[in-house]
Amino acid sequence: MTESSSLFRFSDMRQVVSNLPNPIESSKVKLSRRNLYRSNALKKARNAVFSSFQDFPVDSENIESFSFHKLQEELDNNLLSDLKEPEHLNIVKLVSSLVIPFFMEGIEDMVDDSFTKCFQRKKEVPWNWNFYLFFPWLLGAIIRYFVLFPFRLFCLIASTLVLVIALFLIQLFIRNTTTKSRIIQRCLVLYGGAWIMSLSGVVRYHGTRPKSGPNKIFVANHTTMLDFAVLLQIHPFSVLGQLHTGFVGFLQTYILDKLHCVWFHRDDLRDRELVRRRLKEHLKHEDVPPLLIFPEGTCVNNEYCVMFKKGAFELDATIYPIAIKYHREFSDAFWDSKSESFLQYLFRLMTSWALVCDVYFLPPQTKETEETPEVFAARVKRLICQKAGLVDVPWDGYMKHFRPSERFVEKRRHLIGRVLQEQLQRNIQPMS
Repeated sequence: MTESSSLFRFSDMRQVVSNLPNPIESSKVKLSRRNLYRSNALKKARNAVFSSFQDFPVDSENIESFSFHKLQEELDNNLLSDLKEPEHLNIVKLVSSLVIPFFMEGIEDMVDDSFTKCFQRKKEVPWNWNFYLFFPWLLGAIIRYFVLFPFRLFCLIASTLVLVIALFLIQLFIRNTTTKSRIIQRCLVLYGGAWIMSLSGVVRYHGTRPKSGPNKIFVANHTTMLDFAVLLQIHPFSVLGQLHTGFVGFLQTYILDKLHCVWFHRDDLRDRELVRRRLKEHLKHEDVPPLLIFPEGTCVNNEYCVMFKKGAFELDATIYPIAIKYHREFSDAFWDSKSESFLQYLFRLMTSWALVCDVYFLPPQTKETEETPEVFAARVKRLICQKAGLVDVPWDGYMKHFRPSERFVEKRRHLIGRVLQEQLQRNIQPMS
């Protein structure tokens, strides 16, 4: 060190900063008198840090005009040299073995949750986003809401009233049971057509039309309660389904029950054996409509097909698969009963342009000798998925109606806590 130079001490940096008339600016740090002397606690902490830095020589004549950039560079060098991982904690190993697996598990559930995707409506992308498309969209909205909807609603209400009156007159004046049943079935077929007409339905049927007969069960994928109307307008069916309340319950109890339908309560476990006995008795009769069952047990969004319940495949009957594929160009037929009521759903369809779908009647299937009901159900489901272009997933559709139990949640928490404890003990060692 020469005589013209002296040792710059970090403890004297306060003097250097105080001699500067304006706040000191740097590309990395902004320092001013006010920030430097904000509190006594900051002073003490700053003095403790500065005391650990190494001093360096500087020209004593130019110490007051000492470049702050040089000072900042020295501060950065000292801070970076002191930034080391503590010996008692392996951060890399801890993150890789503990944090990342749980993080990735959550990300995988959010990105590829194939169960939730089965019950989600596809979001509509708006197309009326500019000036010259807005007016055609507005004209279409006026037609759908103020022309088509009133006409469709009138057709549905009028057809329901006519059917109720017709059923009353049939019960009153016709005594022959066989003739009465045949006329009622014909009236209900026409009523199914009225429902499709009130939705401006365009339905294309492919394959051999269904026929009545003993020991027959028709099974189909399930998207909406209107699946029954789509099939009812060409042939009467005795459907197996859950008993609802409100407007749907009225239709089930007083109108559709004339088709010898089988209703059950999902929450009542005693209904299962009763339903099983009724189905076996139904298959023996020739003068009743054939059974129609939706083995998924719940409505799915017509992109996926969930697990088929094995009940219909245990009855040693001939299975007639039906694949129903709705097209979204004019409306989305999926009914999510958890987010909208049936009347809200009906209003949404009646204010759309049309209900368009294809119905495929597939060749009959019988259970093979060494085939279990579960395998038989899975085979029929694959046929329906291939014909309707649906994704075959193994999930039980009833899972969407239930939440995980507290016992399951608590067991999951206990498992995660035990894994965390083991990983922490393995990666963190006590300080000496």
